[in-house]
Amino acid sequence: MPRRTLILTAILIILTGCVETHYTHIDVEGYPEERLVHSVYLDLLDSLDQSTIDRVIQDLYSLERVEGVEGLTVQERIETGDQRMPEGFDLVLQMSFEDRKHLEAYSKDPLHLEVRSRLKGFLNGAPVVYDAVVVPNSK
Repeated sequence: MPRRTLILTAILIILTGCVETHYTHIDVEGYPEERLVHSVYLDLLDSLDQSTIDRVIQDLYSLERVEGVEGLTVQERIETGDQRMPEGFDLVLQMSFEDRKHLEAYSKDPLHLEVRSRLKGFLNGAPVVYDAVVVPNSK
């Protein structure tokens, strides 16, 4: 019986270590301090079907390949009933850059310009851009 207990204890320790490593890996607090965060709000045409929206999202994710882009996410609006949410924005593209130099290089990158050009036919109007720097948390 002690051997069985030892084996079960060893298995439990191994499994606990795996779970702890997994949660440590996904425990992210957001962008690091002083990172430049580039957010783009997109108002899609109401006539788009879900498969077209999915293609637009994948096109946006292709921007991960541009040098200097980090932490790229595409977020799709959900209806929560919050009256403060502005109308018209269906997707938000967000990424960070080490500095302005990388953001400026991104803005001129051929892949970025190609994606921008392709997306124009799926938008109600020009995207809204919000660039910001992450401020330190004075915990």
